[in-house]
Amino acid sequence: MKNYHGHPVDGRLLRSACNVPLEMTILDSMLLSFVPPPEQKDPASQLNRSSTRAELPWYETKNRVLSRFGTVKAQSILQVENDRVIVTEWRFAPGADTGHHVHKYDYVVVPLTSGTLKLEEPNGTRSVRLEAGASYARSAGVSHNVINDNPYEFRFVEIELI
Repeated sequence: MKNYHGHPVDGRLLRSACNVPLEMTILDSMLLSFVPPPEQKDPASQLNRSSTRAELPWYETKNRVLSRFGTVKAQSILQVENDRVIVTEWRFAPGADTGHHVHKYDYVVVPLTSGTLKLEEPNGTRSVRLEAGASYARSAGVSHNVINDNPYEFRFVEIELI
């Protein structure tokens, strides 16, 4: 099976051709195959238009990653991994989430953006306000799903202490 780009919908070829994270499942890739093709425009209609247009933020492009349920997933960018720490930058499009997870290590979060995150925890859901540069630490064992509750991209750096 191929998506509308002509790329295979499963396996390593889809991940390499579409730059999709390894955790993407077959079902996730099938959801991406249903994204409609871009509009076809008449080249003649583009002649008098300026070629300098602003680029869209990364989360407004067709390359965003969907979960099994059609929601946008937060993007993680590994910055450092050694025998002492794992440093990851997290980028959340509006409404994006991490998916439910349990922290294996103690960790520190350094917000790069100010805003509100929604936390789905075993005892319920709560909203927390984070300020850029105001770090906080939590112990291993924290279980939650983190959701961007802002109408803009939210970013933070997570430092796990091994």
